[in-house]
Parts: sequence; C-alpha cells; structure tokens
Amino acid sequence: MKRPIGVVILSALAGLAALAQLWRVGVYLEVTPFQKRPNADITIRNPSGELVATASIVETMITKMELTMHLRGAVEGGEYTVSVSVFYVPARQGEAEDPASFTDPSRRQMVDTAQAVFHIPTAPA
Repeated sequence: MKRPIGVVILSALAGLAALAQLWRVGVYLEVTPFQKRPNADITIRNPSGELVATASIVETMITKMELTMHLRGAVEGGEYTVSVSVFYVPARQGEAEDPASFTDPSRRQMVDTAQAVFHIPTAPA
C-alpha cells in the first residue's frame, strides 16, 4: 500500500562493511511505498564525531536505494555512524514547487530519521 505524506517510514538503514578501499562505504536505505516522492539527507560521522560524508536524494522514485559514499580526510579505524532524514518540501500556497527550496531546512516536513553504526577496521601498520 502506498502511504501518504507524513506516513512514509524508513524501514531499513545499514552502513555496509567498507569496500575494498577503506574510504568507500556502501549504504543501504529502504523506505515504505509512497504516494509522493520523498527526499533524504544522509550523513556519515567518524569515531571522533566529525562529519566525513554527505549525500542528498531528491524525490526518489524507488523504495530501495544503495549508495557508495566516499569518506573525506584520513580514515581512522573504529565505529562510524550513518544517519538519514526522510522529508518532504511542501510548496507554499500559490507557489510552484521549487527545487531550490530543498536547501531551506525551515521548509522541510520531516517524516522519519534513523541511525546505524558500522565498523571500519584499523589499517595494518
């Protein structure tokens, strides 16, 4: 059943094991079926809490998404946290939907958030 705005649920989120190069990480995201295409912001933080990767999905047409995200800076071993926010940006009355409005957080109607932790091994010396 396709769900209306505000009822779309983030049903799965996983930071997959680091790929062959430690600076590439697979992220799997799944949402419930929807009537209107949702947006998502994905962030990854390193063990020190620093932001090391971001991605935005604008009006996805699919419910299951798999992304390869590249980590910025030196990759340290430890637990990384991937976070996702699923949202809509409703048009104001009399306004056509404008992609520029996706960058204005005050216009976002959040429908779900989630976090997952994944581990990157310490590089051998």
